[in-house]
Amino acid sequence: MRLINKNFCLLSLFLYLFLSTALVYAEGITIEHVSGRFKDSFYLIEANIKYELSDNVLEALSHGITLRFDMIVEIERERKWIWDKKITTAILSYQLQHLPLSNNYLVTNMITGERKQLQELNEAMQTLGTINDFPVVSETEFDPNRVYNFFMMSELRIRTLPLPLQPLALISPKWKLTSQWYEWTIR
Repeated sequence: MRLINKNFCLLSLFLYLFLSTALVYAEGITIEHVSGRFKDSFYLIEANIKYELSDNVLEALSHGITLRFDMIVEIERERKWIWDKKITTAILSYQLQHLPLSNNYLVTNMITGERKQLQELNEAMQTLGTINDFPVVSETEFDPNRVYNFFMMSELRIRTLPLPLQPLALISPKWKLTSQWYEWTIR
């Protein structure tokens, strides 16, 4: 009888961990598509990113907490005999705010200062996830005879939250909103 209880407890624990992990991954950030092109001596990126915020993050946003999301792009040049050489890292940051008086959302590009005020959260999330013509590197950094690997990810920057909220956000899986690395190659 004791063995059955022990096995039942282990099975229950396994199911709890499995289901809680599945619930954690139901929310998050997914990079759906990235493309790039050369224009005006720069390599420009366009991307579609899907943001699904957890209830904890949505509650903080509705209470006036500003959220910052970073899109990080790393570029490496392939080498045959030693590890690849990192060419550059580019970061595009956006802030998302809820404006309680107007009940609108404000999306701010932290590099250009461009702001868009939107009425609905889903509009704000779509604006946040649509990246157009983000210059990541000068064309002069590229050798036409080499292969370059690009890596992109997006994350909620917990360290930019108000200080009292940071410890909770650091340990809670509901605040860990990070995409997988999206990879592509230029030959």
